Amino acid sequence: MTSSRRRSPVSALTRRGVPIGRADITVAEAADAMTRARSSTLVVQCPGSVWGVVTDGDLRRRVIAAGLSTAAPVSAVASVPAVTVDAEVPVAEAAALALTAGVRRLVVLDASGGVLGIALEQDLLSPALRAGTALRTAVERSASVDDLVEACGRLASVTLSLNDSRVPSADVTAVRSSVVTATVRRAAELLGDDASTWLVSGSVARRESVPSSDVETARVGGPSPMGSDVHAVLERCGLAADPHHASAASPRFVRTVDEWSDAVAGWVADPYEDTGVVMLSLALDTRPVVPGGWTPAEPARAALADAAHSRLLMLREAATVKARVTLRDKLFRRADMMDVKAGILTPIVDIARWAGVSAGHDAVGTPARLEHGARAQVLSEDDAAVLAESFDVVQRIRLRHQCEALRDGRPVDDLVRPSDLTPLDRSLLDAAAREVAGVQRASAYLAR
Repeated sequence: MTSSRRRSPVSALTRRGVPIGRADITVAEAADAMTRARSSTLVVQCPGSVWGVVTDGDLRRRVIAAGLSTAAPVSAVASVPAVTVDAEVPVAEAAALALTAGVRRLVVLDASGGVLGIALEQDLLSPALRAGTALRTAVERSASVDDLVEACGRLASVTLSLNDSRVPSADVTAVRSSVVTATVRRAAELLGDDASTWLVSGSVARRESVPSSDVETARVGGPSPMGSDVHAVLERCGLAADPHHASAASPRFVRTVDEWSDAVAGWVADPYEDTGVVMLSLALDTRPVVPGGWTPAEPARAALADAAHSRLLMLREAATVKARVTLRDKLFRRADMMDVKAGILTPIVDIARWAGVSAGHDAVGTPARLEHGARAQVLSEDDAAVLAESFDVVQRIRLRHQCEALRDGRPVDDLVRPSDLTPLDRSLLDAAAREVAGVQRASAYLAR
């Protein structure tokens, strides 16, 4: 996928003329509408401004094969809710959404919230990414834990293949994140747990997972031993849990909707209590493994909208870790290693999170948060562009470094040896460190 195409709005790839039907029309009426429109999809208008979809495949599997009467309402066979996307969202972001949600079509909405059409996975993704979608499908269809472990064993080779094919790093991390999300969901299902209660957080939820990334999870529900059981399966799949115990294996990350909402309110009211700033960051980054599920990000965004002091503390936290941990000093002193995640990426992610919530937007990914922060004038356009470019450059170098380790059979990490980099990469990292440090200094001034 070319860079210009990735930045184009998804409306450019939207297939128009898709029939729309109410949820109470019959299956026969839906099939007739699809035939007349020569469309393999019908968008279903459900109560409460919710959209669903019915495809030719749904009619074959859920009607003909299941022996369902064609007089049944189409809502009985529709996939509800459909995953929707705004028409002006960039193609790259829409592709990542489809990957992470595990769907093959998105309902594209216009500015008024009406249906513009649908965007198909095959149009959104480059051919090089098909190996990633095939792996995700294998994960979703795993019939046993052993099958799931076997499928996940191919994740490293798929990552290498994508990197070797010069697929943009954002697409590689989106593929990895979609596979990891699908693995969490399938592990829960195979163990008999309700997957709709599971959330991913951190880099996986932001669609920025690389080979060194651990898996942060949470659950919405009452106490259960399933968190530890599911993470035991994930460990077998080569997906390590967060070392700081930010996972559904810990009671701290398993709460009912009311408990999450109350906790969020407490963290916003007093961010210093109960590591509130950290917990709010985790809550804001959550994403359900089953599309459409509730997450604590909802009450967190709502509460922070009216809590300027707490948002200020988030910004202050983002300006604390200095990116000027200085690559330049390390390069000229010929230091052995540099942690590119802690030194450059983490400050960008933290500033972007603050910018997104301050802009009142529900974006989870770092580049999207920066973009919305600039639109809302929370960040200057120049600062947002600098951070987005730095994030892309460092992620690309980080991913290449980790793929080399995978190929050599070495442990993956975020410690880059400056002497191993090309002169160009050293220059790019140096520039990124300086630029991010400059934005941090400006942020620290604002956070006073």
